[in-house]
Amino acid sequence: MRMRSQLALAVFAAGSLGVAALVADRYIAASEILYGRVEERAGALLETVENLAMPQLLQGDGRDINREIGVLGRLPRVESISIYDENGKVVFQTEHKDEPRAPRAGPAKARLIELHKAMTDPVSGKLIGGVQVALSTESLQAALRDLLWRGIGLGVALLLTMAVTAWYLGVLLGRRMESIARAIEGVELDKPLGLKDGGSDSEADLLVRKFNALHERLLLEIAERKKLTEVKDDLTNMLIHDMKQPLTILNTVLAMFAESGGAELPQGKRLALLRMAKRSIRRESSMIEDLLQMARLKNAEIPLRKERLSLKSFVEECARENGVVVEQAQRRWTLEVGDGIDSSWIYGDRALLKRLVGNLVLNAIDHTPEETGITLGARLHVADRSKVEIYVRDEGLGVPPAQREAIFEKFRTSSQFSRNAGLGLAFCRMAAERHSARLEVLDRPEPGATFALIIPFASSQSLALERNGAVGKNKNTTARETLQER
Repeated sequence: MRMRSQLALAVFAAGSLGVAALVADRYIAASEILYGRVEERAGALLETVENLAMPQLLQGDGRDINREIGVLGRLPRVESISIYDENGKVVFQTEHKDEPRAPRAGPAKARLIELHKAMTDPVSGKLIGGVQVALSTESLQAALRDLLWRGIGLGVALLLTMAVTAWYLGVLLGRRMESIARAIEGVELDKPLGLKDGGSDSEADLLVRKFNALHERLLLEIAERKKLTEVKDDLTNMLIHDMKQPLTILNTVLAMFAESGGAELPQGKRLALLRMAKRSIRRESSMIEDLLQMARLKNAEIPLRKERLSLKSFVEECARENGVVVEQAQRRWTLEVGDGIDSSWIYGDRALLKRLVGNLVLNAIDHTPEETGITLGARLHVADRSKVEIYVRDEGLGVPPAQREAIFEKFRTSSQFSRNAGLGLAFCRMAAERHSARLEVLDRPEPGATFALIIPFASSQSLALERNGAVGKNKNTTARETLQER
């Protein structure tokens, strides 16, 4: 059954009960009022008859009763007036001159209202007779029947009006719902839903707004899923290509050693083959480590193992570990430690930060020719003295300004400015963000690139001043608060 029919039937059924109760209540109230008025009239008539009949009954002369009371008997709705003597004998009774009336059925109250009163001598208190009056209620019943039928007629008209109105509203609402249903049925995942919002606070417009918002979120999710699928496909292709290349190089090196048949290879050729093999192993290991570390960083439920790290000791430790790799790659290795950081310390995950620095060093190796220099250093940040820079500088081709943000995106595949399936620098950026730090490519006049980790730090002097209350809320000396908040 359609909504319009259901709504009309529901309104008609509920309205029928209400109208029936209202008509019945009005009919009962009108009956009580009209019957009460008739009873009041009967009481007044009874009192009048008593006052006229009593003097004549006391005198024993009832000749004038017919003349005086006969006039009252001809009043409208007066059915009869009867007067009795002390023995119960009828002394006077009115007679209708109209045609004989048909017998009436039904209870007495439905036909007549009768009142009776005994008359006594006001002096002696002796019974001298009685009076009885009867009033017809035929006209009263006819008026009540007319009132009932008028109420029923008005109620039916009201019900029909309500039902038609409900049906019309159901038609409008049904059409609105049908348009919504057709729009949803014909929804296309690459196009807007097309539902028009009336701009009102009605439930239908609210439903339209909710469906439009839901469809927009669905489109965004589909676009995101499509993007993730493309990224997955690109990642798969890149991993296959990039991981296959080091293995191919290793296979070539082993084949050349095998072809020598145990004969001694020239010293230069042997060293070159060994460097190729080590570089391939390092590249393969680096790609695997990047994948594992990025999965760890993306899982917010796994906390970092942060601790207090002496800045100078940390940089020197990174220099020792990466220096061997740089020297094996035939690059010059330099460590720079700026002034004012001997007693400084940072707060972070040692292994993760070492991995970040190592990735920057490997990136420098991949983008610089042999016999060029690579520098690892630490210094105070020029613009913000509450931070330090841990940087890796090379003498390669550098990074054009237009690509300085793009190289940190995952799976960015530029043969000149990224490596390891586009994961190494993306991992470095994520690791920096987990330490409330940032990773930037700095401008420099000479050729090459400088990647700098800009991270908050604290020093023994600043902590001592803060404990003594000399620093207060100075921005440049509240690094410890920043670190503690993290």
